[in-house]
Amino acid sequence: MIVFYYSKFSLKATIDGRKKGVETELLFFAIFCDIMDNAQSRIYKVFSVILNDTSNLFPHIKKEALLLNRNVMIFGESQFDALRDLAKTHPSEAFAEFIRGYLTSQSQGGRDTGDYLAEKTRELQVSSRQKMTAYIGTSDSITQMVSFGLMFFPMGIVMGSMMISGSVLFLLTIFGIIFIPPIMIVMIMKINSIQPFMTNALKFRKEPVIISGIVFVIAIILGLGYWEITGLPLFVWSLSNYLLVRHNFRVNSKVDKAVPQFIRDMNQSMISTPSFFKSFQQIEKRNSYTPDFNKILREIKMQTVLGDQLYDVMQNIKLNSWLAKLVINLLSFTAKSGVITPNIMNKLALFSSYYLESKKEMLDKTSTAVMMGYMGPIIVVTMVLIMPSVDVTSIVENVDDISEIELDDSLRSLNSALVVIVSFFSLMVVSKIRYLTIYHSLHTAIIVAIVCLMFYYDKFVGINL
Repeated sequence: MIVFYYSKFSLKATIDGRKKGVETELLFFAIFCDIMDNAQSRIYKVFSVILNDTSNLFPHIKKEALLLNRNVMIFGESQFDALRDLAKTHPSEAFAEFIRGYLTSQSQGGRDTGDYLAEKTRELQVSSRQKMTAYIGTSDSITQMVSFGLMFFPMGIVMGSMMISGSVLFLLTIFGIIFIPPIMIVMIMKINSIQPFMTNALKFRKEPVIISGIVFVIAIILGLGYWEITGLPLFVWSLSNYLLVRHNFRVNSKVDKAVPQFIRDMNQSMISTPSFFKSFQQIEKRNSYTPDFNKILREIKMQTVLGDQLYDVMQNIKLNSWLAKLVINLLSFTAKSGVITPNIMNKLALFSSYYLESKKEMLDKTSTAVMMGYMGPIIVVTMVLIMPSVDVTSIVENVDDISEIELDDSLRSLNSALVVIVSFFSLMVVSKIRYLTIYHSLHTAIIVAIVCLMFYYDKFVGINL
């Protein structure tokens, strides 16, 4: 029975993941198809390009390209039939409608495919705006639930210390320590599933995990309290993780900012110098963009000096910025085809500007919810410290028993550990909302440090109000 339900839910999760993944990439895939169509490349050719792309530009669409390639190369279907069957069986109605509309425009006397793709792109941009609005509303709700729901669970335990037995409080604390982190992780997954924009690549770093693991072992050996054993490793992970990835954040931001201007400059240069290669050389010599983007251009030029083709270098260069990777790949494909026009360049420039402006607008509108997320842990730890401590008489009858007084301290330490854990994971949620990744952990480190310092102050000095 367990195996049956596990298989059922696993299959449903796979189907939902396929649907959501493709729908996240659909707008940008439509832009890709539109520009490639201007370069006389039909949609099956676009799927082939994505299939052979080593930069993993569209990871979910690439899986669909694998299915198409299998049906054509192994099962012997025609390209048209393979695309039609893909649309017929795909769980995403939006993606299926996109394919069906294209096939109608291509082969059944409909409109020109270029007109269809341009109109579909505009339609998907409107849909993207609606998703962005929904994302802002959902993220606000999640932040409020984290800040005023789960964050106040530890405070509720302290408030109940005057009415509930110590054993029940102990069980509630253990319950929170065990179950609140998975709840927070589910929230992060939910936020990830509704984010309306593609995000830049940031690799998971093992070094912070190793360092925090060492700190965890040292804290146990030193015999520190539960909250210290919990808080110090979480703080160390947050800070060391951010220090290791902050360079990528800075580089991606600077590179994204330079992309629209680079496209416009290339367009102007190609009006007087039709050669894509010569125009690129002129633009590179100007050194007029952000240092990080100039570095990318120099790297491309250096590889062409060593004898590699410009188009191949642009296609295979490794970039963490998703927008820069998309634009440089499109420039590579269209320039290699020999059909790169001002219309293509204008479309690329407009799309790049739209992407950056929409992303900035979305992040700006989540700022209020984010501030609530930052303040939640500070408010809770303050209330926990100024409220009465756990009443020893609610735990044992003989209040003079030293071992039972130690149990009281142990319970307080466990509750403090719960506050630290909830603070850490709530800030992970905030990071996912604000920066579209959990790896922007600087603010997590700062808040966890403040929480720990307040507990240290209460431990050695005491808070008397």
